[in-house]
Amino acid sequence: MQMDEYKLVGQRVPRVDAREKVMGAAVYTSDIEPPGMLYHGKILRSPHPHARIIKVDKERAEKLPGVGAVIIGKDTPVKFGFLLQDEWALAVEKVRFVGEPVVAVAAIDEDIAEEALALINVEYEVLPAVFDAEEAIKPGAVPVQEGGNIAAKYHILRGDIEKGFNEADYIFEDRFTTHSQHHCYMEPYGVIASFDANGKLTVWVGGMYPSGLRVEIARYLNIGESKVRIICPTIGGAFGNKITMKPEMPICALLAKKIGKPVKIERTREEEFMAGRPRITSIWQLKTGVKKDGRIVAFSKKVLGNCGAYVGITPGLMVAMIGIRSDNLYRHVNIETEGTLVYTNATPMKNFRGYGSVQSTFAFESQMDIIAEKLGMDPMELRLKNTTKSGDLTVHGWKISSCGLDECIQKVTKESGWKEKKKKKQFGKGVGMAIAMHESDIRMKTVEDVATPNYFGGAVIFVKIMEDGRIQINTGYPDFGQGAKTTLSIIAAEVLGVPIDSVELVSLDTDITPYTLGPWGSMFTLSGGMAVKLAAEDAKKQLFEVASEMLEIAPSDLDVGNGEVFVKGSPWKQVSISAVAKFAAYSRGGSMIMGKGVDERNTVDIGSPVELGTTRNPATLFYGHASSAPYFYANVAEVEVDTETGVVRVLKFTEADDMGKVINHLGWEGQVQGGITQGMGFALSEDLTPIQGKYYPLTFMDYKIPSAMDMPPIKLIPVETKEPQGPFGAKGGGESGINVAPTAIANAVYDAVGIRIKDLPLTPEKILKALKERRSIEQ
Repeated sequence: MQMDEYKLVGQRVPRVDAREKVMGAAVYTSDIEPPGMLYHGKILRSPHPHARIIKVDKERAEKLPGVGAVIIGKDTPVKFGFLLQDEWALAVEKVRFVGEPVVAVAAIDEDIAEEALALINVEYEVLPAVFDAEEAIKPGAVPVQEGGNIAAKYHILRGDIEKGFNEADYIFEDRFTTHSQHHCYMEPYGVIASFDANGKLTVWVGGMYPSGLRVEIARYLNIGESKVRIICPTIGGAFGNKITMKPEMPICALLAKKIGKPVKIERTREEEFMAGRPRITSIWQLKTGVKKDGRIVAFSKKVLGNCGAYVGITPGLMVAMIGIRSDNLYRHVNIETEGTLVYTNATPMKNFRGYGSVQSTFAFESQMDIIAEKLGMDPMELRLKNTTKSGDLTVHGWKISSCGLDECIQKVTKESGWKEKKKKKQFGKGVGMAIAMHESDIRMKTVEDVATPNYFGGAVIFVKIMEDGRIQINTGYPDFGQGAKTTLSIIAAEVLGVPIDSVELVSLDTDITPYTLGPWGSMFTLSGGMAVKLAAEDAKKQLFEVASEMLEIAPSDLDVGNGEVFVKGSPWKQVSISAVAKFAAYSRGGSMIMGKGVDERNTVDIGSPVELGTTRNPATLFYGHASSAPYFYANVAEVEVDTETGVVRVLKFTEADDMGKVINHLGWEGQVQGGITQGMGFALSEDLTPIQGKYYPLTFMDYKIPSAMDMPPIKLIPVETKEPQGPFGAKGGGESGINVAPTAIANAVYDAVGIRIKDLPLTPEKILKALKERRSIEQ
């Protein structure tokens, strides 16, 4: 099949689940009410960032009519956590952040549950608290955890860093900081738990990694995985924050077990802002050595990450953020990295779309513009001088099988009119660029004790041809808004030659859907797409074997299209897919046509994020082919800065993406546009800053996320390389726009008014302060 013969792949296909969502027919966790009396759970949270729990008086709450159960920390069996088990579902002895769960109640309705919370009295001894990562690692700092405030520490060394700096003609040193950002998904987190008469737990939850959630909750309750069933309803957004188990899940299960009835817990929007586990904050100290011609010969960095009160999955995030991904963007030879993950009394932080690239790109790509200016080079030319190419083995051992990065840079600069705008500079208006890369899968082994020990990093999908000719896909991949259902349907329909509306997906239920690592980390298209393609091809092979009996011709002489199996060269000799499926089921002893697709991406042992970096040689730590097929992208932002108000207005974005073959152009455009929108918010307005441990604001009235009215025109350019490891040559792509938009804006602001702000977001206050400081220097 030639590329131009695809009927669905590479086209603009509307979302297969769009109708049920716009018609209000999609079923979310909040819509579900299991059989039996449903109890509503509510959580009393800590008002203090750090305190010792002296006493919990819950007697009056327990006596309130309608209350089914009240539980506290001593009722929780063990700590939980994805990489390190360091967190209690309900605080034991101490609270370590504002919003930490302390007491949970379940009642017959929400009003009674709220009334019960008001009757509970918790006596605290308030303790000193620390919120800043730099302060937390100073001698004598307030200890957040008993073992000290360093959660993880890494040292990575490649090449000869000292020699590299000695050879450099120029050395640049800069400090950058990034802030926290909330995911702001439309659906606040919710969970329902219910035990049946045989002690089997069913959990309804919108999770990005249902297979892992099953293992986590089973381990927590000390029961077998067969005693846990995770059902994943429609998910109203996730952006990385619904991968691992949240404290509400074990709390809900413990309440349900105590009452013997189903329990539902739903966060309010205020709770989401207070304890929703936002983007990790970071501090960067960069030192880069370059030659006069712009070649980078040495690159060192010290990175401080603030994980908040508990680590969760942040050690893995920290490893990605400090550069084992982003370092591969350029042809580095000599690198040294020191990364430290720090406990503070901030709310625990977590994954956010970009998985560390937003922070690292801001630091790296801002400094690239600083270097370009010093060397008198066009920022575009400096990047092209150093970019990774197809076929490279990178400084961290990644094998680049396809790379259209240079073409992305060239196309985005041409389309945006980069050179013309640079020549015709107008004060107050500017253009800025940023480039980045991201993995399309994760093959890095983490640690023996993670939710899935030595996990298989690929995917398993089944494709069944039903007796009526419809195609059924059975997968453990959830669709949390990124269009997974549509992509799977496109690929299966393309392979099997049926209309896309003939394809349906089995509802995600771990009792019947197969294991998969999940679609996070941009893994879905590469891994899930390949698995469904292999499954559909297996089903097609079986289809031809059965049809060959019916048509009395060799399977190799058959083809399929428009729902019919036909003889090559004699298309009038045909039989419908449904007739073949019925023949298989009714004439072959009830056999079925079901293909199995396994995307083999077993993990590689390159070191563990929780080894604290002390057990591995810095030269080998995190070295290895940890991602099969990275994707690359470039973004140019055009801005206008009002020097009287400090307001930055983005006039246009132009972005070019190498995602391999684009499976669905409509889906790709939506993904990148959404990412750019979040990136613009991160750059200009969104700032979830704790004030003495309390996060403000707590509603959308004050936390400004860009709306459709705020967004400028966005021009998107596909650069379609062919990735040999992806379905139809495709790679991932869900995290491109968000990673580059903030830095492109920051670089454009500098181009517009000559101020380099190294601390996001670029608020009007910061802009005006920087302009005032520059004017005072000039005078």
